Amino acid sequence: MALVSNRVDRWLSVRASLIVVALVVSGATPFSSKPALAIEPVQRIVSPGGIEALLIESHEVGLISMRISFRGGAVQDPADKPGVAYFTGYMFNEGAGDLSPLDLTRRLTRLGSSFAGDASTESIQISVSAPSAQRDEAFRLLKLAIASPRFDPEPMERARRSALASLAQEGLNPGSVATRRLTELLYGPTRYAIPVKGTPDAVARISADDVRAYRQRVFARDTLRVAVAGDIDAPTLARLLDDLFAVLPAKADLQAVPAIRPAAAGAIQRDQCFQLFPTERGFDGALMLMLDGDRVPLQSFGHGHSPGQSSRSVSHTRVSHFKPPRGNLETRTLVSGRRETSQAG
Repeated sequence: MALVSNRVDRWLSVRASLIVVALVVSGATPFSSKPALAIEPVQRIVSPGGIEALLIESHEVGLISMRISFRGGAVQDPADKPGVAYFTGYMFNEGAGDLSPLDLTRRLTRLGSSFAGDASTESIQISVSAPSAQRDEAFRLLKLAIASPRFDPEPMERARRSALASLAQEGLNPGSVATRRLTELLYGPTRYAIPVKGTPDAVARISADDVRAYRQRVFARDTLRVAVAGDIDAPTLARLLDDLFAVLPAKADLQAVPAIRPAAAGAIQRDQCFQLFPTERGFDGALMLMLDGDRVPLQSFGHGHSPGQSSRSVSHTRVSHFKPPRGNLETRTLVSGRRETSQAG
């Protein structure tokens, strides 16, 4: 699990995505004579209106890929309605202007183009792909989605069903339950401890007006980051940036995000460890913690915590004094992904 840092600079994420997109657009494949890392340089573009973007220009394939990011994300959700950012990302391509969701999808499909939104903890991302031969019409539709969004009842309800189903599924997954409980212990009652999709109670109450208000607060030129790769030159992109984003307000109205002070490594108590792993199967793929006297210091997060892995962390991580539901006090040792059980009294 990647720990969320406060005020993460999204430029690094966008730049990494840009390089990956550029590898595909530039034709750097195993069947190409061009070395995989021989990509075009990254250009910094500033439009006449002052909008900045990163560009990797490549005319080998007639395709344009764009990544748009607005700083904000789930931390800008209303306090009583976590999940609005998720709805905002979901609804981005669900109709625009006088085009219904189905009409917009058909138009984009005929052009061989697509765009879609997504939400993370600290940003809203929009991914765009269009053939350069259809550039004008594809980006006209993108501009329409930015300037004149729609919030029709049917896709709103579809977003709601999707979020509720996902949250219910996560509630049955031991790893997800453990991770959720850990973030609550680490970050306390903040938005960082709640899934991006929100909570079932909040998701049931989110309305189109909530999504509309969120966009008005967060979608602005000062929170905007843009990265582009493909068959477009710098002057054309500069004009396109102004055409797409001039309609946005200059400044976002972001609410203050409380500083996050993660709990010290030894501050999680033993009884809280039991809450993290309420069932025996909770060990599979879940976070491994190691007891140290009466404290539970954080031992490891990422790779190798599932049965079948042979990483050092799995081979040597031991969870002691685990109390399963039947009440026996047991010691659980993971050896090369295999659980061994011994009675501790």
